[in-house]
Amino acid sequence: MITKDENFVRMAQSVDRVVEKNQVVWSHVNSFSNNVTSLQELLKALSDNKQTTQQKSTGATLDKLRAEDIAINSGVNLAQRASVYALDNNNMQLYNQLNVHKTELKAMHDNNCIAQLKNIAALLSPIIGDLNNYGVTATELQQMKSDTNAYETILNLPRQVIVERKSNNQVSKEIIAQIRFVLMKMDKQINIFADSQFEKEYENARIIIDLGGRFEEDDDDSNEVLDE
Repeated sequence: MITKDENFVRMAQSVDRVVEKNQVVWSHVNSFSNNVTSLQELLKALSDNKQTTQQKSTGATLDKLRAEDIAINSGVNLAQRASVYALDNNNMQLYNQLNVHKTELKAMHDNNCIAQLKNIAALLSPIIGDLNNYGVTATELQQMKSDTNAYETILNLPRQVIVERKSNNQVSKEIIAQIRFVLMKMDKQINIFADSQFEKEYENARIIIDLGGRFEEDDDDSNEVLDE
């Protein structure tokens, strides 16, 4: 959500607090009361949509990190065990290829890390029959391959979340447009309560103050009051 929209939502929330505080003043005016209900429902829908987006993004990132840790641990453990086999057989080329460390893999780009894990599996597969005495079994190698595949598969989840976030942002824009319409109707009715403290508080709440916060395009409105 761009800063302009965030400032608008803060204003709408401020209006909601004012009308909630002054319920006794307007509750007998049915049409105004209906608009207040609509405003509150729309603000809740907006909050729920934002919370859902954040939860999906956080969850996908945590899942990716877990899958990464499992795959790296699995691959490095087998590689380190098998590197002893390489030393015992004076195969320094194989030893150098298998002498990998967790910190090294974690520092790599995801795709490079996956390529390295797949390379380890490819190196171990032809000699798996000779590695039993070194603590590397065919079952463990297959599990390592599965862990690597799971890591690779889950890499797509954050990208999917980005697509979903764009969709959710569109939903937010549609809800904000509805809030604008509801506030416009409330603006036209506020003179029912002319010269009251409620009217003054309402009009003060309807001022949008540009709180800034970050640089984004289309963020050029400050001290804006919504057109009636």
